[in-house]
Amino acid sequence: NNATQATPDSQPKIVENGALLTDGIDFDGTDDFLSQSSGFSLTGSDDLSFFTAYKPDVVDTTMDILSQANGTGTGRSWLTLQNDADISSFLSGSEKRFFTASSTTDKTLMSVVYDDSANTIDGFKNSVAGTQGTSVNVEAADGVVNIGVSKGGTNLFNGSIEEIIIYSSDQSDKRRAIEESIATANGIT
Repeated sequence: NNATQATPDSQPKIVENGALLTDGIDFDGTDDFLSQSSGFSLTGSDDLSFFTAYKPDVVDTTMDILSQANGTGTGRSWLTLQNDADISSFLSGSEKRFFTASSTTDKTLMSVVYDDSANTIDGFKNSVAGTQGTSVNVEAADGVVNIGVSKGGTNLFNGSIEEIIIYSSDQSDKRRAIEESIATANGIT
């Protein structure tokens, strides 16, 4: 599904001086974000995989790349860059930190795979595995997925997002191929 933003002042920039931006969609960190136009459903017993290529413009601030906007669950941030340079997910309502990394404004490929039957959540930064979370218990939710903002409208992303792919399935077996395709298309090593 396509993500949209009806408020012109909150639309991230995709074109400058008549040309597409080369680093993807540019979010200003002030009021720009996108929302998926139709509901995204999680039953609480679904597998989930998502992949994103992004490049933050700033460090030392908390920014959300993906979040659940509303719905029957409590809502959560799917992918957060913490102000101390950690990368984490609140997919289950509690924080799972994947990396404690040095602050960087480099292009990054981040992959997250939740396996409901194993009850694990794995994060991969540029195809390198981070700390695995266990006992995740993803909450059921029907709602909109936000790009570039938290559920409450805070933690706005400042930087560019080149690609986001979300699967309501476990893509562990295809993860490397998906990552290689995204990395090649976006110049990430």
